[in-house]
Amino acid sequence: LCRTEHMFFAPERLPVVQHWILKDGKEHLERVEAFQRADFCEIFEAMNGKKVTIRLLDPPLHEFVPHADQVNLEVAARLGYEDPHKLQSDIDDMHEENPMLGLRGCRLGIVREDLTQMQVRAIMNAAADHMERGGRPLPRIMVPLVGNLKEFESQALVIKKEAEAIRSQRKMDIPYEIGTMIEVPRAALISGQIAALVDK
Repeated sequence: LCRTEHMFFAPERLPVVQHWILKDGKEHLERVEAFQRADFCEIFEAMNGKKVTIRLLDPPLHEFVPHADQVNLEVAARLGYEDPHKLQSDIDDMHEENPMLGLRGCRLGIVREDLTQMQVRAIMNAAADHMERGGRPLPRIMVPLVGNLKEFESQALVIKKEAEAIRSQRKMDIPYEIGTMIEVPRAALISGQIAALVDK
């Protein structure tokens, strides 16, 4: 199981993710994609011929942005802000009473569809790169924190569309599966219905 959010706490990567979260910039999302593609290439190489379950990004966003005591002129400038008060205001706007059950998991992917698309491109292109080197990647794409059928179906459609586009572009029969993990009580109650939808 590969939990992708842990890839981004490295000092050279965290500012890029913070920039994307706070500024919603395409340029920074592309840099995040490059990080992920490179990491997935290494993972597929290490796990050649074995299934790799990749849990899509599930960052409680408050864990990635600076804390109040870290906001100053230097941090603000690094993140593209002239005024640290504006940075703090944007961070405050993201506050949730229970961030662990708020805008994260599949809900983040539904609201920010480009995030799901980016990750699928990184996974599928890394898999294709590995195949070109004679490898055998077996990615299994996991939709995180699913609580109902519509959440899974929505993300599965986005994943399949993007994955098939990469297969067509690379002209390769890149293997992949789409599924989820039963992580929340609501999902446990409908686990049979969810199981009927996932790739076997």
